[in-house]
Amino acid sequence: MGAFLPIPILAIVLGIVALARGTALPGRATVGIAFGATFLPVWCGFIAICIWSYNVNLL
Repeated sequence: MGAFLPIPILAIVLGIVALARGTALPGRATVGIAFGATFLPVWCGFIAICIWSYNVNLL
């Protein structure tokens, strides 16, 4: 079940919230947004492969 945690989505959302509130370290928020946007397709692909492999093994 740990694969279904939306870590990249949380990184993007929390980075935007931090920038909107005016954090003392905006670089960390920007890096969080960048990493979240970078790894979101990887995360979605991993979930898709997990679902695909689960369905293939049932046949």
